[in-house]
Amino acid sequence: GVALRVLSHDLPQRQQEGLETVVGFLAVGMVTYMVVWMRRHSRDLKGTLEGATAEALSGASDRAGRALVVMAFLAVLREGFETVVFLLAAFNESGSGASPVAGAIVGIVLAVALGWGIYRGGVRLNLAKFFRVTGLVLVFVAAGLVMTALHTAHEAGWLDAGQRQLFDMSWLVRPGTVRASLLTGILGLQPRPVVVELVGW
Repeated sequence: GVALRVLSHDLPQRQQEGLETVVGFLAVGMVTYMVVWMRRHSRDLKGTLEGATAEALSGASDRAGRALVVMAFLAVLREGFETVVFLLAAFNESGSGASPVAGAIVGIVLAVALGWGIYRGGVRLNLAKFFRVTGLVLVFVAAGLVMTALHTAHEAGWLDAGQRQLFDMSWLVRPGTVRASLLTGILGLQPRPVVVELVGW
């Protein structure tokens, strides 16, 4: 994540916008995949995971145990890559670096606390409901990332179609305000959205 951030700062403006577009669409793909995956597996996830783990550990124990560790490592690594791409897209969209950094730190602290609570047994989640709610939130986040990626694609000179301004939302999304950072960073709303951005959203 740090390497991608440094690389994007050293690029000329148009190439920087192009990199932001590519990273934005990668984030959209990853978030969309996660929403679809959660929708398909939320009902039977716990039973499937426990069954697969018990089956792996009851096999040739040393080899099965190593395979389980490698699978867990790869799963966490993939999630880490998704997090890096998602946060980089949020950092690039935000005007100031402080808001996304604070949001990332708060999010990581909450995730660690929730994970610890689940591990210790103090927090019990209905995974089907949890995934349904987070899936809905992620749909809006993905829509915002699409809108932002289309905006940066135009700034990179890659997209000239559909650039007619539809309306003025600068009264709501006033650049430089916390409200604008939240609305633009999470929902992708622009002060003056154009046709292609709204269609993409």
